[in-house]
Amino acid sequence: MNFKMSLDSFKQKKESSTYYCTFSEQKYNALHKVYVMSGATEVANVKKNKDIMLVDDLRGDELWGMHQLIQRNISHSRVDEIVANYLQNSTKAVKFFPSITVVLVPKEGKRPGNRYANSDDNGLNIDGVSISHPGAEDKNKLFNNVPVELKWDKDKISAVVVDGQHRVEALRRFYHGEGSEGESSISVSFVIFENSDDLPVVDATRQLFIDVNNTPKRVSEQKLIFIDDRNLLRRISSRALGALPPGGNSEEDPYQKLHKKGCFSFTSLDYVNKYLVGEDGSDDEDINTIFRSHEGLFPWEITHILTLHDNLIQSILLSDSGVVDGNASLVKVCRIINENILENLLDDALSGWPENLDDLPDFLRNNGLEEGEQEAFIRLTELRLSYLEALNEINESGELKKERDEKIRGLKLQYATKYESLRAFDFSVKSTTNLVGSSLSSVCEIASRVFNSLWFVREIHDTLTNGVEGFGPEDAYKFVVMSKEKYSSWSRNGTAKLKKAREEYVSINDFSEAKSLALKSFIQKLEFQTSGNLLRTLVGQQMLFGYLDTKDRLKDGDLSYLNEHLGELVQPINNLGLAGYFDIKKVVSFTVCGFVLGLSPWEGLIVKNGAMSPGPNNAAKGSKLLNLISHEVKIRSDISRKRVGMSDYNSVIMSYGSRVFEKLNVEMTIDSIWRELINSSCLNYLTENEANNFTSPDFPDAESASYPRLVKKVLGGMYYERVYEEMLPIMNN
Repeated sequence: MNFKMSLDSFKQKKESSTYYCTFSEQKYNALHKVYVMSGATEVANVKKNKDIMLVDDLRGDELWGMHQLIQRNISHSRVDEIVANYLQNSTKAVKFFPSITVVLVPKEGKRPGNRYANSDDNGLNIDGVSISHPGAEDKNKLFNNVPVELKWDKDKISAVVVDGQHRVEALRRFYHGEGSEGESSISVSFVIFENSDDLPVVDATRQLFIDVNNTPKRVSEQKLIFIDDRNLLRRISSRALGALPPGGNSEEDPYQKLHKKGCFSFTSLDYVNKYLVGEDGSDDEDINTIFRSHEGLFPWEITHILTLHDNLIQSILLSDSGVVDGNASLVKVCRIINENILENLLDDALSGWPENLDDLPDFLRNNGLEEGEQEAFIRLTELRLSYLEALNEINESGELKKERDEKIRGLKLQYATKYESLRAFDFSVKSTTNLVGSSLSSVCEIASRVFNSLWFVREIHDTLTNGVEGFGPEDAYKFVVMSKEKYSSWSRNGTAKLKKAREEYVSINDFSEAKSLALKSFIQKLEFQTSGNLLRTLVGQQMLFGYLDTKDRLKDGDLSYLNEHLGELVQPINNLGLAGYFDIKKVVSFTVCGFVLGLSPWEGLIVKNGAMSPGPNNAAKGSKLLNLISHEVKIRSDISRKRVGMSDYNSVIMSYGSRVFEKLNVEMTIDSIWRELINSSCLNYLTENEANNFTSPDFPDAESASYPRLVKKVLGGMYYERVYEEMLPIMNN
């Protein structure tokens, strides 16, 4: 390998220190080479504004754009733990830090670049890096496992830590004074990627970060959403949040445009603005084990990133199960791509399917599928063929039908799990880019359009765009960005971290009393727009997306109907919202058995005793209520004329009835309640047989399970009818 590097050419430039390392070239059957220089550095060189940098030193994603992210936020709790329990611990006989990994990344202004600049001065064809064997006569060659001198031009190259960022930050905090580190050093591996047109440096760095951080402490899902370009589910969520495809034009990044403008603009609503989406700010996977509550949101935030990613996009839009807590399925992905081709594949006889797998790409191409779409169908075909082979073995086993049926049920469950495994969605970067940009763009669009069209989100947009008197648009942007970047992970209590962010912002800007009051007014306006809103909670958003998904499944179930009719489907929701029906304090007056009750229209569904009642089962009940009213199902007999299941109606009225009965039972016995209801129009809510039993003088029987059930069913039917009468005109307005 020939290199021509002149250290003298760096003398007039802003150069790094010289690092003495051992050179190696690594490939391991990969497509491209990686050059690694292993050595050590003084701790002084990892301090802020020195040679080796953390991503935060380069200002982070508010400047770069999400398609250029290399890593996400540092977990300050982990840094505190390293400092307190390790560095400050004077009882240890010895201490050791493993090597950090540093990538030499080209610079484009203040941002990381995707291409090294070419240079005729060296065999690497990389401008800004100097490397040579000390004392060697022929400086045009580099040899594996031989010492080299390394330095770089800091105007052209950034040395960014991709593994060991918490160790570096801990060392910075521990040795915070100038020169306090003495002669302490830390091992380091410098990485340079092969300079190739088809190897974007940022993309390669992101992949390296994922690989080296995958064990033993896995990278958190909310980080992987933005940096894992190979997983389709993560790419869909990142696109819904406005991320460009890998190697995208930085000038088109919406967040760089915002940064340059210095204020919010919501003229383009084809993505959910990430500043309106809550995050926990942790790199650790274990954040996923913590029940995330929307109570930790800032008042301008409309959802949590993992709610969007896990609970809405994966569990509902990409699930083929029809429930609000399903799993993303490769079957649903293929259904969205081409339902007709999918139906042939799901036929156990594989009607019209190529007998030879080698013919499958041509078959799919001739049916109009692009490269990424073909890869999805080929992946599903492989799984289906494996399933059918196992199915054939069971059918030919000679076992009794009962035993065969049991094994077949287990086999179907086993393969449904395979269709839903995370690995089923790992494709080439080219394929995920193709899919997200074509057939699966509808998933991203639906998620973003739902949020951006909700009445309270539009109100938030307006407040952030215009600010308030004395606290204008530029102030609003700076405050929101600072709060998100610094305090997302400060507390799980939204009120507490908002207070901290406000105090900090007032302090660093040295605000006058009038300006401080204007900021307070700005916050109060946002709190008024979001406080008590059920559609800002996890269960409320599951309910909404579950309702919309139900509408789509009544058609083809491939999201095409939902995508085409989304505006008209969301409008009734906005009508209810503007009328206050998603306010947790909203009550519907209901007179029954001589009592006037004030109950939430969501009582027994997603609300219990005036408080949010979380859980997918409750969200499903709320979806059923919206669906029943939208189909104008008022009483039981309406079911036969509508495309709504009787089980949905019974589920809603029984949930209502249990809560109404609980309220009445404080003042009345079950017998007295029954006597008040015996002359009601119970046939509106019960089957004919149930109504006959209910109105029979001999019916009351404390030992009979049907007695309290039918009492609750009638009470629930009556309350549902009352809610229906209030909400239907508003939804249809």
